[in-house]
Amino acid sequence: MNTFIIILFISFVTSKQVNIVSTMETKSKEFAVECPDNIPKPICEEFISQKSFKPLGGIGSIATCKICESFVGIALDYVTKGETVENLNKKILDFCTIFSRELPHHYCFVIAQEIYVKVLNAVQNNETVDITLCSKINLC
Repeated sequence: MNTFIIILFISFVTSKQVNIVSTMETKSKEFAVECPDNIPKPICEEFISQKSFKPLGGIGSIATCKICESFVGIALDYVTKGETVENLNKKILDFCTIFSRELPHHYCFVIAQEIYVKVLNAVQNNETVDITLCSKINLC
């Protein structure tokens, strides 16, 4: 019985994690074909010029962890204020400029969007949102 509970718990935790490498590869392919209207053009152009996702230092590195820990509180503020997509994207781009030495804009942009979605889901499910989220989604 205890083994079943442990397996169930591991499955539950794993399902909430972000597979950011897979997400980035998917975005690279999608944006190379067509840039969605809700994504800033420079982000799509960076994806197209890069051809594929090659994370610097890997996921779970200092850069992705720092971005996540810095953005969780900001994302929570955006969620509670109900920012528009256009305004949110502009703020994410501004935020990512800070980390441009550690991670290219387009990597940071997608990571920040993933964090925003995770924060939004947590708020909707009345879950606590803090920097421990970054470990839970494998960015630290």
